[in-house]
Amino acid sequence: MKMYVIFVATGRELKIYRELKKRGFNVILPQKNEVGKSGKTFKKVIFPNYLFIKCDMTQEIYCEICRIRNVKYFLGFHVGGVPFLSGREQKNIEKWRQNGI
Repeated sequence: MKMYVIFVATGRELKIYRELKKRGFNVILPQKNEVGKSGKTFKKVIFPNYLFIKCDMTQEIYCEICRIRNVKYFLGFHVGGVPFLSGREQKNIEKWRQNGI
């Protein structure tokens, strides 16, 4: 499976992440733990506006994802298709997913 990058509306990453998970997609939202001024710990999105999705892209899958509210587009979309991340980039995203940075 190849990994693709989805550009989403600001502040909607978690909502779209949950929607894609609910639909059965293998989606990644890299986050890290941060400590706020009050001393509380919270999760911060590492790449604001971006989600990573691992799938065998078809026209149907592409259209289903693009129809989700606040999904703007696939990063780097062009007439020949949707480009995917290289193997090295994909490994780095998976590492963030596992370690939570």
